[in-house]
Amino acid sequence: MFLELTTFDLILFVRFLIITYILNINLCVSQIIVEAKYSERLAKQACGKCHAFPLPESMFREDWEKGAFPYLEDLLGLDELSNYDESTQEDVRKRWELIKSYYLTNSHSKTPSNLLNQSITSLFGYRNSALGVDVTAIHHNPDLGLVFVGDAKSRSVRIYDRSLQLVRAFEVDKVPCDFELVGDRLYVCSHQSLDPIDGNSGEVGFINESGLGEYQPILKGLNRPTRYVPFDHSGENYAVLCEFGIRKGKITLYRGGESHLVFSMSGAIDCRVLDADSDGQPEVYILVAQEHECLIRLTLSPSGTVDQKVLIKKHPGWGFTAMAMLDVEGDGSIDILLSNGDTTEFRSNPRGYHGIRHYDLDQDQLVERQFIPAHGVMDFTVLDAEGDGDLDIASVSYFADFRNKPQQAAMLHRRDGSKFVSQTLAGYAQGKWCRIESGDFDGGGDPDLFLGALNYQTAKREYENDDSYLRSLKTPDEFLKIWEQNGNHLRVLEQRTKRE
Repeated sequence: MFLELTTFDLILFVRFLIITYILNINLCVSQIIVEAKYSERLAKQACGKCHAFPLPESMFREDWEKGAFPYLEDLLGLDELSNYDESTQEDVRKRWELIKSYYLTNSHSKTPSNLLNQSITSLFGYRNSALGVDVTAIHHNPDLGLVFVGDAKSRSVRIYDRSLQLVRAFEVDKVPCDFELVGDRLYVCSHQSLDPIDGNSGEVGFINESGLGEYQPILKGLNRPTRYVPFDHSGENYAVLCEFGIRKGKITLYRGGESHLVFSMSGAIDCRVLDADSDGQPEVYILVAQEHECLIRLTLSPSGTVDQKVLIKKHPGWGFTAMAMLDVEGDGSIDILLSNGDTTEFRSNPRGYHGIRHYDLDQDQLVERQFIPAHGVMDFTVLDAEGDGDLDIASVSYFADFRNKPQQAAMLHRRDGSKFVSQTLAGYAQGKWCRIESGDFDGGGDPDLFLGALNYQTAKREYENDDSYLRSLKTPDEFLKIWEQNGNHLRVLEQRTKRE
């Protein structure tokens, strides 16, 4: 009897342990699920307040942990929490750790990079170089056979002829970063420095496109201006000014010389003014980077009222860099080309969504037609490289993966039917290319290419405590030696067909 009771009690006790274990597991799982959902909700609330919400898979886990989070902690000033009471400090740190946990749990570890095996196009070959120029902007005048180059080294606009001989230099005492031709005036946006800091030393001025006359400043006290476009509308003078800034940039629409509309937002990097819908009223298209990463359209009425529309918006890791608007397919409608590849804030592994995209403008939204992969793309130009009537694209990637995919540093994307096929440009390894332009340099009737080098390496920031995750991306010494030997320069690639 005693044995039977003991066995029975033991069975009940074991069952009790099993049930308790199962309940504890379910409770733990429930707690984990609740905490995970809370972390996701917290991340979406906090990270979606100022910009589009970035999904965890937008970067590798290593990039979040050792790149993005240290950058954000520095940006948000989390090391200054000692100014608050202990309860606030604890609450902020707890929320931040939950947000980090959400991204680290739901992102993926880096996968090995596949070496790029890409053919080199035979359409272009090296012709000549202008040495000793830190190229920050390029403009080509085909009628005069002149190339205008922004030079950070001499802080001037340098003008070269078809032999790449220097014919004149305009001293602006700043770094010219953009040229915009309107009428016979070449407008110049310039910064005080290439360093990414807010300031009020930027300016806009102009020179005659003929290269004669003197440089004349018209707007001063600007915060890193990137584009200035004057235009006429309903008998009045208008202009759009983009000030990239860093945290305090803005977009200004001028009417009759006075400020008509202002957007206080950093990152305005490019702008186009045209009547894309052929209704007789101009539209202003503004590409914005930084945390906003969007394309804005301003539609002006004859009375001067402005309708605003965001056509596309991406997360902060997108890194918009340049745009073009033209009829790519020859069907009479305007297409939009946008490039993204900027990784200035913090270095990272290649992002699979970097490249150039071809969009249709479908009323109030963009419809993606094709994506051309190109990690770190900084600039591109549109040209008819083959003389077949199709518009092709040439691009340079300042933030390319020079160890695993160096051929993406300079590429030609040939239009083949409705798609683009990518090939490498000759001389892709001869410089860290930052700017690219196209034009008939030698007067032979076919477009040539101008590549501008800015061979600077991104310095390790104070908040980058551990950059070991980037060892597999370290620029090979062979490239660094070539860049040091060649120095910063403007390189001309000529159509080979002209010499055959």
